[in-house]
Amino acid sequence: MTLKPTNRPELFIQITLVITVLLALPTGVGFAKEWDTSAPPLPSYFQFSAGAAFVPNQTLKDGATSQSRIESETGFVVGGALGTRLFEGFRGEIAVDYREADADKAALVSPPQKTDGETKLLSLMFNSYFDLDLGLPVSPYVGAGIGWGRFTVDMRRKTAGEFDIDDTDDVFVYNAMVGLIAPVSQAASFAVGYRYVGAAGTDSIGGVINGVDQDIEAEFDAHEVTLGMRFNF
Repeated sequence: MTLKPTNRPELFIQITLVITVLLALPTGVGFAKEWDTSAPPLPSYFQFSAGAAFVPNQTLKDGATSQSRIESETGFVVGGALGTRLFEGFRGEIAVDYREADADKAALVSPPQKTDGETKLLSLMFNSYFDLDLGLPVSPYVGAGIGWGRFTVDMRRKTAGEFDIDDTDDVFVYNAMVGLIAPVSQAASFAVGYRYVGAAGTDSIGGVINGVDQDIEAEFDAHEVTLGMRFNF
């Protein structure tokens, strides 16, 4: 089953509003101007972050080529990263992140039914970033990366059990990021960011639909808004 995001304009409006509010916090409170950032930043860092994962409606495809939609609730993402400045304006990092979203409704059988379960993605990423020095109290950044993921679909109908999917597969993962870094001192910074993450399709997720064992094609993507704390060393 192939998962394809559907058009959700209201979702992107919500994400935009959240990002706008979050990005305004470091400069709006006026603290950044009081921080001593005259010393150059230390070359390496560890960062912890957490936030919300917005998973678009997805489409699944089973072995009989039938497709169905999965509606997910807003999930969460947590992670950590170890990075270093490679040269002026550029840095690289290794990041581990885990995100999970509950499945609310699925149309694996007709009519669509409420479900129990969730989709999960654990990722190990190799990311690169370009930090923009605009002479401001905060530093914008853009980045991208690729890596490995462990994708899990665990989902079943709440009542009669017409479908039961519970399997895991290794997948190729990619992501793109934008955000702001607000220094607290030479040794610490706040970070706020947006990330789009996607996983390439897999056709080896196993499940039972209408009593028949099937291999299901699946993909995953999410829009994530995170807050983090960075410690330089």
